[in-house]
Amino acid sequence: MIGVITGAHNEEFGLRLADAETNAPFLAIKLPRSFRASFSPKLNPNALGLKVTIGGRRGMYTGVDGIVAVHEIQPVE
Repeated sequence: MIGVITGAHNEEFGLRLADAETNAPFLAIKLPRSFRASFSPKLNPNALGLKVTIGGRRGMYTGVDGIVAVHEIQPVE
């Protein structure tokens, strides 16, 4: 999935991703510890506005549609 990081979700443990493919205002992305320093807007404000591709499994995170079991996050040009 490709989207733009628009904010933090659940403090530093997740992020909000704007996704043009869904009607939802955002998807909640559960960040594993290994991705938090680079991609959590709470820990790294430079991540805001970054276009990324995320690999993981669709599911609910904190009661919101999102991606859990994330195994890949890569910036996209």
